[in-house]
Amino acid sequence: MTSIIRLGALAAALSISPVSPLLLVLIPLGLMLVALRTDSTSGLLIGLVLLVLAFASGLASPGPDWFAQRAWAVLLGGGFILATLLMRKADLLGRSFGAIAIGGVAVAVAGLLRPEVVTALDSWMSDRIHLASVVLLQWVTTVNVEPEVAASVTAAITGWSEVQKQVYPALLALASLPALAIGWYFLGRLTGRPEVPAPVRTFRFSEHFVWMFAIGLALFALPLGEAAARIGGNAALFMVVLYVVRGGAIAIWILGAAGASALTWVLLAVAAALLYPVAVGALFAAGMGDTWFDVRERSWRFNSPSADDR
Repeated sequence: MTSIIRLGALAAALSISPVSPLLLVLIPLGLMLVALRTDSTSGLLIGLVLLVLAFASGLASPGPDWFAQRAWAVLLGGGFILATLLMRKADLLGRSFGAIAIGGVAVAVAGLLRPEVVTALDSWMSDRIHLASVVLLQWVTTVNVEPEVAASVTAAITGWSEVQKQVYPALLALASLPALAIGWYFLGRLTGRPEVPAPVRTFRFSEHFVWMFAIGLALFALPLGEAAARIGGNAALFMVVLYVVRGGAIAIWILGAAGASALTWVLLAVAAALLYPVAVGALFAAGMGDTWFDVRERSWRFNSPSADDR
């Protein structure tokens, strides 16, 4: 059950990537193999092959799409390598956050030095999202459904397309986390030093990240201009999703501790899907509240034998 949940979470997270999930995994993995496992000849060769495959596709006539699809993956992989070298004691999630921060700073600097590049990338991403929505809308017209249902689905697709154009940086950052986790896992497997992935129920991050949510929410809510609102909205959304996942980890921990049966898991999953606004809100509240209460750590301390007992 844990493996199914972990694989499902990785697949779902990668699916929101506005760029190719395959490139988002292959390029950082190739860079990791080349830069972090230099003592492994086979790992070095595999890394070079992965990079050649990732960059060779479409190289004959590279356009904005070719560069945009690979730009963030290169920044992400390079940022992860730098974070790994600088943050020796950080765990995988901490280094992944560091990689996203380094990549974000690089994009911000590029925007300051050459605003037209970032503007072009933003325009390309909007066109890509619009094209995807057009394809979905064309599919809706081919399905024989009631006119009211078709109109509702069309409105939902159109609305989500407009939202995506504003929040794709947050979606890309969120998809980058599982991409790096997959890359790190295969890095160990390919070099003979695999690391067992942490259970989903242990997912947590620094309590100081609450300030990122607070600042992002303030930038979004205060009348500071469109750019500030967009930056704040993306930062807040990024943290909201992370808190929802943290709340889900707490729920999985509680169900596991209670010895819930497979039927219970299925029924709760169906209920959460049907009542998703309530479920998401509850998980967000649990994840946010865990910043201060840390119920899993408190329970472990309460249940573990004290020094006097030992």
